[in-house]
Amino acid sequence: MRALLIIATLLTCGLLLALWFSHRSTPKPVAPDAASTPAEAATDLTRDDVLSPTADAHESARATPQAAHTSADLATTKDPECRVFGRVIDEHGASIADAKVSLYPIGGRWSETVKVGLVGPEGRQHEGFVVQTNAEGSFRFETPLPTADWIEIAIEADVHHANADRDFGPAGGRNKPRLLEGDNDLGDFRLDPCGAVRGRVLSAAGRPIPETWVDVPNANSAGRQINVKADERGEFLIGHVSAGSHSVTAQATGWITSEDTQIEIIGLETITVPDIVLSPAFVVSGTVVDEKGQPAVQVSVRGTGHNKHRFNSRTNDAGEFALYFDAEGTCALEVRESPGFGPWGGGTDASFETGTKNVRIVLRRKDVFTFHVVDARTREPIERFGLRVDPAPVRGSYSTAVEANIPLADHPHGDVQIPIGAYVVAWAPDHAPIETDVVPDAGDPHMQTLALRGPSGIRGRLVLLDKPLSKATLTLQREGIDEKRTFAFEPGISSTAVHHDVGAWSGRKRDVASSDDGGFAFKDLAPGTYALQIDGPGVARKEFRGLEVPRESTLQLGDVVLDAGATIRGVIVAEAGGSPQGFTVDLGRSFARHVVIDNVDGKFEFTGLEAGEHVLTWSRSTQKAWGDDDPHAQTITLAPGEVREVIIDASASAPCTLIVHVNRGGHPARGVGVGVRILSRVKAGNWIGWPLGKCDDTGTVTGQVDGDLTLVLEATTESGDPLVDLVRDLQTAPGGRIERTFEIVLGKLTVELPAAMELPDKGLMRVALESPGRETRFATATTAAAPGSYHGNMDWNGRTIAFGEFGPGTYDATVTVQRFEPDAQSPNGMKPVNLREPYKTKVVIEADHEAKILVP
Repeated sequence: MRALLIIATLLTCGLLLALWFSHRSTPKPVAPDAASTPAEAATDLTRDDVLSPTADAHESARATPQAAHTSADLATTKDPECRVFGRVIDEHGASIADAKVSLYPIGGRWSETVKVGLVGPEGRQHEGFVVQTNAEGSFRFETPLPTADWIEIAIEADVHHANADRDFGPAGGRNKPRLLEGDNDLGDFRLDPCGAVRGRVLSAAGRPIPETWVDVPNANSAGRQINVKADERGEFLIGHVSAGSHSVTAQATGWITSEDTQIEIIGLETITVPDIVLSPAFVVSGTVVDEKGQPAVQVSVRGTGHNKHRFNSRTNDAGEFALYFDAEGTCALEVRESPGFGPWGGGTDASFETGTKNVRIVLRRKDVFTFHVVDARTREPIERFGLRVDPAPVRGSYSTAVEANIPLADHPHGDVQIPIGAYVVAWAPDHAPIETDVVPDAGDPHMQTLALRGPSGIRGRLVLLDKPLSKATLTLQREGIDEKRTFAFEPGISSTAVHHDVGAWSGRKRDVASSDDGGFAFKDLAPGTYALQIDGPGVARKEFRGLEVPRESTLQLGDVVLDAGATIRGVIVAEAGGSPQGFTVDLGRSFARHVVIDNVDGKFEFTGLEAGEHVLTWSRSTQKAWGDDDPHAQTITLAPGEVREVIIDASASAPCTLIVHVNRGGHPARGVGVGVRILSRVKAGNWIGWPLGKCDDTGTVTGQVDGDLTLVLEATTESGDPLVDLVRDLQTAPGGRIERTFEIVLGKLTVELPAAMELPDKGLMRVALESPGRETRFATATTAAAPGSYHGNMDWNGRTIAFGEFGPGTYDATVTVQRFEPDAQSPNGMKPVNLREPYKTKVVIEADHEAKILVP
């Protein structure tokens, strides 16, 4: 018997080890680092993606360790507390076997009490679980009960089916239910049919270009970026592409990013695109060193081409960099604020012709600066604190960089020596944080004393139905203050009409949970104005706006009485043969109450609602924007604790297919964009819009919009700037099909400045064209040294600026000429200032002619 027990134990250990290894998976590739590629990548990095690279199903199965051996009934703990199961089906309801199902936390640990296994490759491993569906399409997880506020399940089948996601937990205010102890039956995940794209990337000489990233933007119904890397033969296969019109682009280090290749995807089919041929990029290279000639490592060098396209490179261990431009000509180089170094370039003195290979950039090392941190009352040094120096204060909305953790460290005598910056943030336990400009002490240009005052705080107790409420979530952040202190906006909003009296780091979002007796406390706060939001099981959300926290004192809220929360439960019914998956539902205009339907039954739920009026609206994946007269909006009045059932019939807006042919001079207008706009029927001049697509070689764009709209079709530039209206008041029909052909004619506009005007090195020029019955057209031009956040769509490199093409007509034109000046209140440290009063005139733009505005 003892021998049998030993054998059984060994077999069990072997099985558990095999299952542990089966959890490893290969994440979906992300775009290459923009600093080392010829174009800045646009990969969504907001979630830690665990899907495998898009590839042939059999290749994917061989490449993923768990693919051939993982059981669909995977047991991950000795005593499981949470069972998650469901089924994956196709559009006909048939089971999909061998689909990979990943379950993992976003941005943190699975549980604060139990450590689970890791998935993912070296360097990107994180906690999670991976299984595959069995022959019946079923999957099952047995895991510890998660405590993370954001859990995601992701499903990837073969290349001819869409991916699917579903979120759990309250993080981000998404209003999603948590995974519960015991059984969590997720039902069926229906994967819509998709197509795949196969092709090659070659040089003009016909040689393969391996390591090329090939991308199909906005092609995945689950919202994931679809890109793959070509193999050593230059070949690629991209799957999970939704049916319809798309474009394919390719980019590789040292090569010019390809023009869009237009494709038409058909579900369950793989198309082969013509070879994508890349041209060598135009290179500027060199080295970056300090004053002593030592290499400056990991410094970002930015280059702006004469066409205003910007590219980045990061220096290697030898200080070497290479910038790859997509056009030949003069390029302006710039090194912005870097750790330990001052800025360089950005003007005409840092301009080089493409092909230059010996650029030598000499950076000045910043002087070492001492921050001395003391207690404001005792003046004694604080020896354990966290400190960060930033290039400039952040005046607008939050960012990940601003909210990043500032770790505590030990600093003998309260001193830390680091390169000087412009703005410093410091904090220590039992003190209020401080955020201030870097201002050297009087008499010592190399030191600043930071005196930290005693902490401020907020305390209170939550009560529901005369009983303390535990485990409620309280979210605190700095409050935006407008001139009249109305607080008629969401906290954290960025606006010139709103200011803050708390620093960006001190006022970052932070959460606490109420204790068993309902008590809560926020400690070590900076004094100022805050917004507080309370959410909890079974309660209505409660908000406090404009809370004024006193200096070195605690704001006592006392007993905070909460109301029972109301609930809206609903279901969206799609048109015959359609699926509600991908529909969005919004409650109010807040991002915090927004859900994406990720199930085939169309069910959704909003909980924790306040009594009173709520505006419910919805949209499908082909129509994600609505104006102030949203035809889908309905007002629902709720009583405390009420549960309201809602049925939404979406059949009246079944997608209408638009097929648009655009010609110019009797020939297909290849590359011209077609945009959709909906004009407001409530507020004159208001509208919303989105791109339908770009014309292919035949001048054709095909897309879908909702079938209950009155809209405007317009021709746009390749970058989306409006050119001319194609048709106004176009009425779409549910499930309809509209095919129209348009001939466009355009004229050109040029602005000429007077010879006496001194041209700014950092400048911006804006032209506004107004005409009755049309939306105002805008065009901007910026100099090469202008701040990047004001990037114009034209170059300003002389007294004559060609602003491109516009629709014929008579316009009221306003020309504004500005230069940039330093401004500590602006997020980028610069603001535009008028060089002169705006010049107003009339201009007539005629077809195939150039109109010129002469500024006096």
